[in-house]
Amino acid sequence: TSLDMPDAEVPDLAVYDALIPEQTGLSILSSRGRVRMHLEASTATRRAKGSVTLTSQAGKIQFQNLELQGNLTLRAPIVSRDLATRRFDLAGTRLEMDGVTYHDLAAESPAEATPWWMRAELDAGSLVWGAPLSLRGQGRIEMKNTGPLLTLFAQRSRFLRWFDDVLNVENVTARGALRIGNGVLEIESLQATGGPLELRSRMIFSKLRKRGDLYLRYGRLAAGIELRDG
Repeated sequence: TSLDMPDAEVPDLAVYDALIPEQTGLSILSSRGRVRMHLEASTATRRAKGSVTLTSQAGKIQFQNLELQGNLTLRAPIVSRDLATRRFDLAGTRLEMDGVTYHDLAAESPAEATPWWMRAELDAGSLVWGAPLSLRGQGRIEMKNTGPLLTLFAQRSRFLRWFDDVLNVENVTARGALRIGNGVLEIESLQATGGPLELRSRMIFSKLRKRGDLYLRYGRLAAGIELRDG
């Protein structure tokens, strides 16, 4: 069987929010999008292959205290060696975000928004389709700066004045591993570098736990911060 969807409108991307475990604190907010898809599947071999592209000119998502909005493009292969398992290979999946504004929902006086961008590509990963789904992946990330990640550690400015210098470091590259499933969103590892900056972090978010570690080295200055229950 072959299925082609050259161009379709998604009036509200929030319909896909049901696929994300509610306890993770990750949600898709109301926004419009478009989707293109091609799929070939065989009942004889139970294999499937194809691709899907999802775009939005004003996509909006929320993760914990962080809200982001901007242009979003997701390109993903659809490859399954056995459709009965509902498992799909995510290697080669690309996520691009441009013209993004973000802010801390818990901030009393939100900082002035500055455009942000990010490119991510998975070199390994898998997805098990369900409601909710489970996902695991690892890959490379390029981003304008580390601003959104630091925003998750919302009280940073109380401790370290030079965090603002860290935000000025641009063209950061990183490698990371992500897991979503069983009511948990976990950044198993994230290592980023850019100029004088080195950043390492790991975080786990669920209904019962909100924990993370952040290590920063900026030139000769270094610090570690622990996030515990927010």
